[in-house]
Amino acid sequence: MHAAHILVVEDFEQFRRFVVSALRQTARFQVAEASNGLEALQKVEEQQPDVVLLDIGLPNLSGIEVAKRLRRLAVPPKTVFISQESSPEVVREALNLGALGYVHKLCAGSDLLPAVHAALEGACFVSKRLEIKERYLVGQVGYDQTKVAARTDLLRAHGYQVVSVIGNEAARRVLDSLPHCHVFLVGPSAPNETREEMVGWLKAKFPGVPILALNPPTTPPLSGADYNVSQNSPEVWLPLINRALGHCSGVGSAT
Repeated sequence: MHAAHILVVEDFEQFRRFVVSALRQTARFQVAEASNGLEALQKVEEQQPDVVLLDIGLPNLSGIEVAKRLRRLAVPPKTVFISQESSPEVVREALNLGALGYVHKLCAGSDLLPAVHAALEGACFVSKRLEIKERYLVGQVGYDQTKVAARTDLLRAHGYQVVSVIGNEAARRVLDSLPHCHVFLVGPSAPNETREEMVGWLKAKFPGVPILALNPPTTPPLSGADYNVSQNSPEVWLPLINRALGHCSGVGSAT
């Protein structure tokens, strides 16, 4: 069986890398990338991929417009949308254009591969949680400005709202006025004693809200956290956020 050729079209680089990395873990996929609508059309013409994974909010040409143009080809590739857009009108328009799938970015960790496999078989796949209207709020407590900013950008690309703070003192001040939060993320760049103190405060202030701790590989897990991750790559902790929220059957291992 020949390797299926997948073209990933996404302008946000970190999320595109996440998708490409997930696909390349499957040996039967060859993966190419495009960062805008015009580049996508050019690569489709040059490479003739089997499946095109399309974001909707693309530069130059929207994903919807790209799909319209792909549909006019003599042999169009199979198309799967992957977007944070969740309104029934947008999903319906995408599927009416002949797309075989629609994956919500919140569910990419669990739904990406099933959607691609379904498309290759000519079947349709739509994330089960597209009816969710509420955007989930992630509270992030970190200790390294650069890493916090990178995680914030990635979480927002997945459709989350994010409140990020640096250090325990700022976290207590900012989060104390927060009416609610759906999940907390505690970064790795501080001693365990400092992070344990933060976890204890969060559990007292927001009882029942899941806490996911990102830990350096050689550091013991935080005793109060609901999820402890010793691998800090997004491929591991993003699906665990979905699992903590309970709205996608995310994959990944907790330690």
